[in-house]
Amino acid sequence: MKNVMVSILLILTFFCCQAFSETAVDWIKKADTLWDGKKYTNPKKAIEYLTHVIKLKPREAGAYYNRAIAYTQLGQYKRSVADYDQAIRLQPVMLQAYINRGATHLDHGNKKQGCLDAKQACRLGNCLLFDMAKTKGLCN
Repeated sequence: MKNVMVSILLILTFFCCQAFSETAVDWIKKADTLWDGKKYTNPKKAIEYLTHVIKLKPREAGAYYNRAIAYTQLGQYKRSVADYDQAIRLQPVMLQAYINRGATHLDHGNKKQGCLDAKQACRLGNCLLFDMAKTKGLCN
């Protein structure tokens, strides 16, 4: 009986440690395999992988940004915006995060915040969202 218990503990230790041995880079690579150039082929799985990255490296702005994209694909507006917020807190000049967060706000009727983000993206060098929002009468 003692040998059986030792064997079970060794097996559990092996699987436990193997799961925790994956690095943030490993999880990023897994998430990257789900990106087809425009969207995640499996956004739920991408969120799972990117959440592992965030647990291992909570200051990794790109992980929050990419997870926000996956949340957007799933229609989870509040979670998406929260992750864009965190990405911007960690990397205040992340142009694409302002564009995406602004577009998300505008798509959900939050013109004030959407226009602020569009203007900030314009200050950072990309005025496409701001110009489009002005043309549609959303921003002035």
